[in-house]
Amino acid sequence: MKSPSLAVLVTGIAIARGDLRSVDQSLVELFSRYAPIANLDDRKQVLTVRDVLTMRTGTDWNEDSYAGSPLEQLNQLQTDWLRFVIDWPMREEAGRRWQYNSGGVIALGRAIGLAAGMNTAEYARAYLLRQIGITRDKWIRGFPDLLPHTGGGLYMTSRDLARVGNLVLRRGKWNGTQVVPEAWLTESTRPLVTPTYRLGGRTSSYGYLWWLYTLDGGLPDASHHRPRHRGIGCAGAVAVRGAEERPRGGDQRRHPERAGSGTQHVIRNDPARHAIARPNQATTDGRAGSAR
Repeated sequence: MKSPSLAVLVTGIAIARGDLRSVDQSLVELFSRYAPIANLDDRKQVLTVRDVLTMRTGTDWNEDSYAGSPLEQLNQLQTDWLRFVIDWPMREEAGRRWQYNSGGVIALGRAIGLAAGMNTAEYARAYLLRQIGITRDKWIRGFPDLLPHTGGGLYMTSRDLARVGNLVLRRGKWNGTQVVPEAWLTESTRPLVTPTYRLGGRTSSYGYLWWLYTLDGGLPDASHHRPRHRGIGCAGAVAVRGAEERPRGGDQRRHPERAGSGTQHVIRNDPARHAIARPNQATTDGRAGSAR
């Protein structure tokens, strides 16, 4: 499974718990212990969690060709992944252009762990995965401190993946417990930006680490004024409906597939084209090896 799906859910949990202040919190602030940060200019100073979530970091980072890319360099790295990512130079102001950046998602995962005072994988397990019955997750880990590869290094069974999809489908609630804030799911699955390339020949929009498609092949409106979206799918792809108003009648929490009306959308997380090669130095949970 491409772990940004989990990263965005864990980010919402971290904000709700107060471990992160908001999506507008500065990454430089979150990584203050890494000072001095290289290539630190006014543009990097204002880079936020929101910029990472929407893949608009403004860094000079490109993964369109894996060979020789920053991502390949990171995956072969024998030292601190975070130092590599946060020292990377800026290209432009954050928030302007969409550019896929797995390193930013790894940095976001580490920021959550630092803020909470625990390993990010253990944080995800405690407040998300174990809450919905997932116990066999495996993470690619690296530096520092067995850092989990939240940019694409999570293994889980198809049944467990379906649990994640069902959680999103049920607006973050599991067995009567609100595991992920419903408002966060609404916010994170809203079309915010249009990616610069087509996946599988189809246009898409992008929310917070979610790829968004319409079932009829059209383009979701990447504006801040779309109707709220409701999940009606599960597992690897989550279909959602844009509803002008809350549906009348029925229990939409128990029967989310009946909720809403209007254009249906499909939410996907992270295409196969960004598959992550296992880093040479990393260990995987439950397997031999350890971070050096």
